[in-house]
Amino acid sequence: MSNGTVWKETDVLIVGGGVSGVIAATAAARTGAKTLLVEKNSFFGGTATASMVGQFFAFYHNEQRTVAGIAGELLDRLEAAAGSNGFVRYIMAEAADTPLPLMGYPFDPEVLKLVLDDLVMESGIDFLLCASAADVSLSQGKVSGVLVEGPFQKRLIGSKCTVDASGDAVVAAKAGVHFLDEPEGKKRELQPMTLVFRLTDVDVKKVRALPREVKRELVHEGLASGELYWKSLSFSSTPAGNDALCLMSRVMGFDPLDNEEISKAHIAGRRQVRTIVQFLKRKVPGFEKATLVNIASTIGVRESRRILGEYVLTDDDVLSAPSFADSIAVGSGPFDIHDPAGTGLILKMPDSPFGIPYRCMVPKGIGGLIVTGRTISSTHGANATIRHMGTSMALGHAAGTAAALCALSDREPARLDITQLKHKLVAQGSLISPEMLQRV
Repeated sequence: MSNGTVWKETDVLIVGGGVSGVIAATAAARTGAKTLLVEKNSFFGGTATASMVGQFFAFYHNEQRTVAGIAGELLDRLEAAAGSNGFVRYIMAEAADTPLPLMGYPFDPEVLKLVLDDLVMESGIDFLLCASAADVSLSQGKVSGVLVEGPFQKRLIGSKCTVDASGDAVVAAKAGVHFLDEPEGKKRELQPMTLVFRLTDVDVKKVRALPREVKRELVHEGLASGELYWKSLSFSSTPAGNDALCLMSRVMGFDPLDNEEISKAHIAGRRQVRTIVQFLKRKVPGFEKATLVNIASTIGVRESRRILGEYVLTDDDVLSAPSFADSIAVGSGPFDIHDPAGTGLILKMPDSPFGIPYRCMVPKGIGGLIVTGRTISSTHGANATIRHMGTSMALGHAAGTAAALCALSDREPARLDITQLKHKLVAQGSLISPEMLQRV
């Protein structure tokens, strides 16, 4: 994009107001940078709100807490607002072949919207809702601004450092960043998407009390009849205790980066919701009186792009947990890989928490840009562990702090003083490495 008239200048520009982006913006503002946050929806929260994935994972590895800092503060705010009752022991994919017990954090997505508003406003963050990145401005190989398009205007926002928290590496793609498993130009086998729906008047205790064997039999019956779509009766509930946020659809074969295909995916998801609800009401004890009250406005996407960064986090890094001098966050979520063409999934916890290097967030060859969330530089397997929202929030904390330090010291992200970044993160309560966990 040729340089145009700059509408507004800021130190740090965050594109994407999901939980990772909001925490990145909060961290940048608290580090002293003038910060502007851009979000395509009319509210913040991304997957947690627009996609209604109402449960956080990867705050714990078994009994060990792995994520704190601003993410921990967000959970405290949610509980204070009656949006959650705190952590619970949860069995992920109980009706599947590889169920996994872990620690979850169910919450009410509508309350989360309010809490995120408060966090943004109290942090002094400038923001634009209903706006997304249309193009980028490059100067000498560096992102110097983003052209933001809303329903009424296109505006160029200049920035000293930009954080791509879009979930699909939108800014990185427009800046010419290279990707792992390059998405353009070929059909890829991606993990399926899920359109979440919410039921009320559910007897949650009755459903939870069903033996696992019964749930598995019901799932097989639903798959055979074509009314269910994968080996799952997974749902979470809000503090109200009589509802179910259901992650039971499985939308396969669509590319989330193609406008036409993502359109078709939403229709396919809603068609699945209709048959799933009918099956639940007819066959699953506890759902007899259930009423459909909401379908997520945005389908949940598990994978789309992964940048090529200064370092690529590998499956072996997750499994062996080597010590990284630039570790800035701790991963602890399970390998959660959904069959791209079938009904199963792989669930497995890493043996121990693992460090995530700062270099994974720094794209090769492009300056002025840091990436956070599930699009950081990682292999397909490693990505299946770091995409959980607890880890994404920890990455957001690191990305926002790093961007502020770069902007305030006029340094490129690839040349940031890592020791300074780590000290700042620790001072803000973040858990930055497995070694640090041992001292907590």
